[in-house]
Amino acid sequence: MTVENKRRDLSLEMLRCARNLADAQVLLGEQSHETAVSVAYYAALHAARALLLTQGLEARTHAGLVHLLRIHFVQTERLATEQVTALSQLFAQRQDADCDAATTFTAAMAENALSRARAFVDDVRAILQSEGYL
Repeated sequence: MTVENKRRDLSLEMLRCARNLADAQVLLGEQSHETAVSVAYYAALHAARALLLTQGLEARTHAGLVHLLRIHFVQTERLATEQVTALSQLFAQRQDADCDAATTFTAAMAENALSRARAFVDDVRAILQSEGYL
């Protein structure tokens, strides 16, 4: 992957991330809590994928993504372990929201998921900025 391709792909991931955050906020306002939770996870996912691109890495699964984040960003103390834990929690909530019809989310639960996704994205954005990618 060339530096130019890496920067382009990273920008596309962050653009999708921003769109997902905005969409999740709209969905929350429309009382579509389960969908807001799902879309909030995808915002964080796209930010995580952008972060991995800085190392020339791509994950095929959520577990692989978490593993790579822990090795390349948590162990190097660029990303807090709590943020990777939050990403995994968002993933679990996304699965419940999308796959379990019996699971419901309150407005407060959906707002909390969106807040955690924003915090994750903010930390990723700070890393990307400090390393000259944004």
